[in-house]
Amino acid sequence: MAVPTDLRPKLARSDVNRSLGTSNYYDAVRTARKVAYEVECLFDQVRAGGQVQVDFGDHAETEPASTITMDVGEV
Repeated sequence: MAVPTDLRPKLARSDVNRSLGTSNYYDAVRTARKVAYEVECLFDQVRAGGQVQVDFGDHAETEPASTITMDVGEV
């Protein structure tokens, strides 16, 4: 999922990639929708200017709103 251009400097990345943990197409579609919703909520939190802790699996970034922790790899 592409990170919106206005958030790329804050999140220090241009995209978010996650394995959905399944080879079943229907399970993957359902899980992808959940992950997409959670990532959009994260983007909204960052835009709101709150303290957001994000675990992308490879490193954690902290940005100034209320603290949330989101591991998009586990839905």
